Amino acid sequence: MPYRILGSIMVWVAILALQAASPVLDPTSFVAVGGCWTAGCSDSQLTAPYQSLSYPSMMARQIGTIMPLARFRPMHGPLIAGADSLPGVAPPVSQSALRVLPFPVFTFNPSIPDLTVAESLRRRPELPIQREGDLKQTLINLVLGYPALILDDPPRWSQIEYAERMRPTFLIWQPGEGDLFPAALRGDPSLATRLSSFATDLTEAAARLRSTHAVVLVLNLPDPFDGAFFSSPEEVAELYDLTVEELRSLFDLSEGDRITVTGLVEIGDFYRGRGPGQLSSAAVVKAPEVAALREALAGFNEAIEEAAARNGFLMFDLHRFVWLVRESGVEVEGRILSGRFGGGFYSPDGLFPSPTGHALLANELLAYLNHIFGSAYVPVDIGSVAELDPFLPKPADKSEGRIRRILPSDRGPALSPRGTP
Repeated sequence: MPYRILGSIMVWVAILALQAASPVLDPTSFVAVGGCWTAGCSDSQLTAPYQSLSYPSMMARQIGTIMPLARFRPMHGPLIAGADSLPGVAPPVSQSALRVLPFPVFTFNPSIPDLTVAESLRRRPELPIQREGDLKQTLINLVLGYPALILDDPPRWSQIEYAERMRPTFLIWQPGEGDLFPAALRGDPSLATRLSSFATDLTEAAARLRSTHAVVLVLNLPDPFDGAFFSSPEEVAELYDLTVEELRSLFDLSEGDRITVTGLVEIGDFYRGRGPGQLSSAAVVKAPEVAALREALAGFNEAIEEAAARNGFLMFDLHRFVWLVRESGVEVEGRILSGRFGGGFYSPDGLFPSPTGHALLANELLAYLNHIFGSAYVPVDIGSVAELDPFLPKPADKSEGRIRRILPSDRGPALSPRGTP
């Protein structure tokens, strides 16, 4: 009898050890937490059609689970002027203040544009709901607080608290967008969060998410200067059939400078005889600032990777994915999309992915999950998304010569996810 009991115990120990060694993904309650990329911003706005085409929403459909959204009407009704609109960008960014009906009581994507990690822990919904001149607080109220704010004694959860209350079984977390991107878009490294503060808040947020016992997949930060909002002098010279030396001489540019979308407009106006030929401060981020912001990015991503490893989270290298799209392009339905301005991966603002860009990222993440968990999630049909994507270059504008001009001659390595469980 003792041997039989001992044998049964050994069998159960072996079963439990096997289960512990074989990771299991339960996507029943799939929650996404982040900033603009994760929320589904497109063309500088958060609107229902593109929220439904964000990478988390596409993943949820392919996985076969639900993702209720706090969706916004596309530019109808009251508008909230963006207090943090980028200098030199016209017209000023505005955001609809009306939610789409019917709306769910809770959202599984409580992502807020430009939220810092500190704000994700501590900034909560507050009345009044609409805050003129404070777009971020208004969105916090409408995404995290509405409709509960209209009740007596409503819950006032921060973004991280909200994610905890949804009891996730699978959670995607993209922290830090608001800690770096506003500083990069303004070319001012002093606006970036101090690394020590970032790391402290990140440690707290990671511990809170670990306490949910969900499978957590962390995305690190892409390089803002790999986005389409910025172009190198070499790329702009190609667009205008100039040599780099001519462009630098005309507009007082140096090696390592990055020209913003505003700068592209000003250069175009100059060649049409409508501009002075002197670029504004909003048109260029100078090389020393680019280097300082990239140094800050490296520190943030190191902190994110350390937090992921310390808490047993999965890690996807979004930084490398975005770099590959910028440097190598990616083929979609016989066309080559790139991360450069007008290349198709980004929406016209140059900041956030187009629907096709979101679909490409969703497929990379699904492939990563299949690799880690041995699942067989079917990828998004990129062709179907691309067919309806209003931001892709028109076929008539994509002659072979034009494609070759906006892409480097060396396509480089194929896209592939890189991360470790």
